[in-house]
Amino acid sequence: SGRTMRMLWPDVLVGQARFSPDGARVLVSGGRNLWILERTPNAVPQRLTSDNASDRPEWTADGKRIVFRSRATGTGVLMVRSADGSAEAKLLLALPDLEIWQGALSPDERTILYRTGTVNGADIWYQSVSGDTTRRSVASTPAVENSPRFSPDGRWIAYVSNESGVSEVFVRAFPISSSPTRVSLDGAKEPAWSRDGRQLFFRSGSRIIRATVRTSPEFSVVSRDVVLTGYDGQDGVTGFDVAPNGREFVLPSLAVDGGKIVVVHGWKRELRERFSKGTP
Repeated sequence: SGRTMRMLWPDVLVGQARFSPDGARVLVSGGRNLWILERTPNAVPQRLTSDNASDRPEWTADGKRIVFRSRATGTGVLMVRSADGSAEAKLLLALPDLEIWQGALSPDERTILYRTGTVNGADIWYQSVSGDTTRRSVASTPAVENSPRFSPDGRWIAYVSNESGVSEVFVRAFPISSSPTRVSLDGAKEPAWSRDGRQLFFRSGSRIIRATVRTSPEFSVVSRDVVLTGYDGQDGVTGFDVAPNGREFVLPSLAVDGGKIVVVHGWKRELRERFSKGTP
């Protein structure tokens, strides 16, 4: 509808934001830590990490756990922990030869999808959680590939590649069995699936585009339309998310009114008066 609402967050710069699978909570990366906020009035953010080295979080499909990148040891690895903070984080994946920049579990939690590399040379891989854990390629070329996202049914992977010289959003079938299909037209980043898998959102410039897609008998784009403008966006990882109801976005650092400066005179006197009245 175009209505914008600010959510209450800690006084930190928010990176990525993710709706929980039931839409009742929002998970964010902020100040190199992870936070969860209930979508209720006056909710107090719950801090999940305090190491100043955690970011790029993703929910598991059941909403019970969080997968995120940690650089606490200096090298990026994937960690997993309970969403309620009741248990310590555990190592999900570390690679001896590559640094992990972001990752997620497939909807059935049997596969790890992740991005490795550097800003100028990123690749996307997957491997099984158990059994044969051989690393396999989703997109590993001399180009930069990033922002991998599983579709809700686990049958498709959306990602970004600049193999053509311009960053565009692509989709590949999973398990990898065919060539990728380009979804965007004029340069794009930050793919995000709708919860029913029938739409794929992405950022083109400062616009968020909605691509309506068909997945049978093969993947194809039915239509594209602009659903939001004025989003600054991020590079390398999707910053925004789409609510399960398909009618809301959560967007970090979306400017609403440009902000303002408030100068308070005589604040010490006002503070003393409030304490004396029992209303600090």
